[in-house]
Amino acid sequence: MELSDPERDAIIELFNLGMGRAAGALGQMVDAEVSLSVPSLDIIRRTNAPEQLGCPIGQRICAVRQTFAGPFDGQAMLIFPEGSSLELVRRLLPDSPPIGDMTDLEEEALTEVGNVILNHCLASFANLLHAEIRTEIPVYQIGRPEEIVGATGASSTNAYVLLIRVDFGLFAQRIEGHVLFLQDIASIQAFQAAIRAFLASMDQ
Repeated sequence: MELSDPERDAIIELFNLGMGRAAGALGQMVDAEVSLSVPSLDIIRRTNAPEQLGCPIGQRICAVRQTFAGPFDGQAMLIFPEGSSLELVRRLLPDSPPIGDMTDLEEEALTEVGNVILNHCLASFANLLHAEIRTEIPVYQIGRPEEIVGATGASSTNAYVLLIRVDFGLFAQRIEGHVLFLQDIASIQAFQAAIRAFLASMDQ
């Protein structure tokens, strides 16, 4: 499973549009400038995803997972290392309680951040690809990368992940996160077909 350079550029451009809108929405939430960038993306084997997240062995990650359906189906996920997620919550909610007492507040805040980012990304895809994409309510999870990404026991038809690296800029501090799209082979191929149709329409 590989992307051509034009397909890769088109996907990055779609994500940039979605991230720009998400940054504006998050900026209103925190009353401060927020920057979100999409520096790179790739299709990787799902079994390699935990390693690609750059999370040390044994360290937990926090994730917001949202199932979507349409011309291409799958699950969109926003993922942070646990330490980054706590820092992000404290940046979003400066009056938050001590870290040891933040569990419920952290879950609520990160779920809202994930809802904003993932919905804006999917909305950009839907608008520019002229496709209807239905989404479910996002769900918060915390655990080891292999548990969250679900690489263990992944079938051959659900063996690939579209991985996008996202840098967050909050209050002049950078916090790294990742956006993942978990899709089976047929769904990735349908997604590629939609991107190719979009590129063809731009050439006309």
